[in-house]
Amino acid sequence: MDAGLATKRLTYSLLLLVGGYAIAFTIISILINHIIEYYRLTGADQGLAISVMNIGNTVAVVLTLVMRWKIKKTTMLAVSGLISVAALALTGASASFAALLVICLVLGVGLGWTESYANSTVIDINRNDSAKYQGALHGWYGVGALLTPIAIQALLLKYNWQEVYLLLAPVVLLTVFVFMVTARRAQRHISVPRIEAPNFASGEMRKFLRNRRNVCLLLAMLTYSMMQFALFAWIVRYMSVEHGNESLGIASITLMWICTTISRFVASRLPIDLMKLHTYGSLITGVGLAIGVFSGNAILMCAMVGVSGLASGHCIPTLMNESVISHEGKSQLPTSAMILTTRVSGVTIPPALGLLSLISMQVSMLVPIITIFISALLGYAIIRLK
Repeated sequence: MDAGLATKRLTYSLLLLVGGYAIAFTIISILINHIIEYYRLTGADQGLAISVMNIGNTVAVVLTLVMRWKIKKTTMLAVSGLISVAALALTGASASFAALLVICLVLGVGLGWTESYANSTVIDINRNDSAKYQGALHGWYGVGALLTPIAIQALLLKYNWQEVYLLLAPVVLLTVFVFMVTARRAQRHISVPRIEAPNFASGEMRKFLRNRRNVCLLLAMLTYSMMQFALFAWIVRYMSVEHGNESLGIASITLMWICTTISRFVASRLPIDLMKLHTYGSLITGVGLAIGVFSGNAILMCAMVGVSGLASGHCIPTLMNESVISHEGKSQLPTSAMILTTRVSGVTIPPALGLLSLISMQVSMLVPIITIFISALLGYAIIRLK
């Protein structure tokens, strides 16, 4: 096996692994109504499980930046994948809400490592075309996230929500196993020192944060992910309560992932500056969501969620790649810092939406509208700084 073939195989196994990661990350958003009703949750507790999972994500990324352990990235991906699979199976067997929260924390840690190391590794082994392959990586996340609600809807016809977790855990395990076997064979032929353990120089984080453009990129990622988390964590609940149609809520997530996946595969190939695509796409998303929410029409809201995915689905890989190529150093620091901002969103947004829903569901849906407009403004600032 030559280096080119080994790189290609390792890249494809990473794409498959991220597809499995998407399944593990998306399940809870699809089953949130069942979890709320099963444990009889109210107020901020309705978003607590998702929030705790994102706390685990945050812990994982912080540990990556702080501990600086001497473990290969491919090894960390295998370990994190196995942790996620075990947590998924235990979620299906959880007997109490307290136990569920502990398991969600562990699941979040596993998923946090997977996201951080997968993004860093795919850039490291494809440095000459990083935007294309990072777009593909996030596109495969979209594929996994797209298929998950379809599969869950079919499974719920016969099984309860706990059994759905138990049935999908082996599917995620298969993606981890394929990656482990491929990585073991391929990395012997790839001469890329960056896939070894991360090694940050002293003061590198301070230098990274002193750069105004890096800070704007982090804030743009933060506000964009707030919009995305608000939709994925809450659209099913919103459609169920506001419009009395849970199925349309699940359809909204499916439609957004179809459009997001298309956007991620296509955006990097367009002859347009990606930061301009982020800025204009975010503006279109904000306008579309405002039309959907204030129309009071469930079908139009579903359609506008799809428009949002098509206009701004590429934003996360775009912002992450922009951060990496503008940072003189290894990829693990900028990718981990960018992912950390998304975890902040994941921790704070779900319970905030639960609290705002006590006022009204319409008020809770102002969160994604406001945050995506802020991300558009930050995108404009990044273009000016560039």
